[in-house]
Amino acid sequence: MSRGDGRVMRGVLAALGERVRLNTRELTAEIYGASLWGYSDEVSTRRALRRLHAQGRVFCLGFDSYGSRVWCLPENAGILTPPWKTKRDALAPPESVMLGELLASSFAAGMARAWNTQRLELE
Repeated sequence: MSRGDGRVMRGVLAALGERVRLNTRELTAEIYGASLWGYSDEVSTRRALRRLHAQGRVFCLGFDSYGSRVWCLPENAGILTPPWKTKRDALAPPESVMLGELLASSFAAGMARAWNTQRLELE
């Protein structure tokens, strides 16, 4: 029987509550300290994010231009989702599309990476 959320899961939720939107590496740095984390710590953070995502407690916005997934809390997903994209979790299974839609979606994917990389202050 589970004993509840672990230290990393609690750290992920606390960091996303404070900073609104972070990628996986930024979350790892928030939990373990800016210069004290290694690859195994990043793997632990990804594992915690997968479990929290399966429970519906975090929302994946997609990827930034560095190739890291960008995460937020579900209640913030509406304001952080790019305006040209519907509010759909980036890890949800894709729907069937036609070729024209597929070409447009590759452009939209590049735009989403740029959108997720910029760090403008939210009001």
